[in-house]
Amino acid sequence: MKRYLIIGLLFAVCIASGCSSPASKDPNVYVGEYLLTPSSVVPGEFASFVILKKDITAVEITFSKETGQITSQQMNWYLQQGTGQEDVVIGKRGYPIELSRSKIMLTINGDLGQYYEKVR
Repeated sequence: MKRYLIIGLLFAVCIASGCSSPASKDPNVYVGEYLLTPSSVVPGEFASFVILKKDITAVEITFSKETGQITSQQMNWYLQQGTGQEDVVIGKRGYPIELSRSKIMLTINGDLGQYYEKVR
């Protein structure tokens, strides 16, 4: 009985804290549109939006709140397997993948809670 109680409590803690699932090795899972979160990440250093396409191209769109200027650039993206970790590499920068419930996040800085979150 104690064992079932402990397993139940661990499951509840995992649900409450948003435990991560293993990343998929299927690139199609990551195709879609991502939004920078929080939006206050260093302006200009990271795109406001990222679109990963099936043809392995990515579009980064940056919006400057100060000037109202919108810039975009296109580059290739791919999955890279690291030490027990899958990363999405866009251009020359890698983003560790974090899956939590139905969320897909590409981590910019995990300590500061900065990431791209898939919205579509």
